[in-house]
Amino acid sequence: MKIKGHPMAVGCILMLWSLFAIAASPAPIPKATPKPTPQPESPVLFRVSALKDLADLKKDIGDAQLAVEKGGKWKLLGNSVEIKYNIVQLRLRRPPTQYSKNWNSVLAQIDALSDQFSKNISGGSVASTRSTLSNMLSLATALEAYVKTVN
Repeated sequence: MKIKGHPMAVGCILMLWSLFAIAASPAPIPKATPKPTPQPESPVLFRVSALKDLADLKKDIGDAQLAVEKGGKWKLLGNSVEIKYNIVQLRLRRPPTQYSKNWNSVLAQIDALSDQFSKNISGGSVASTRSTLSNMLSLATALEAYVKTVN
């Protein structure tokens, strides 16, 4: 094929033509690589990390109990956020395989109580809030004792 015209125009047309040809060709589809399954933490790493995170959770639950007794709306709201943060930290822990079922079960119960605590702040009774915090603290203490059995 013979193209007439200014050499610069001809060069531009050929360049555009090649760009369209490249753009029109199907791009290779990348193959999906499966994400590796997270490996459990070593017993030592899990134990020391989980115990620290559980201590933080228990402290924040205690602070929330104090706020209910002594007052402090903003303190109580802040404790609610801190408790949720602690639960997220605990969920990031990857217990050794033989401990994971019980760990996840108790953690789910604590998480559900945390949700109930948040609901109680805006519409629950004082008695219900006290009970929720007490149950959450009991579970956190039991989970702490369980983590101490990790060997």
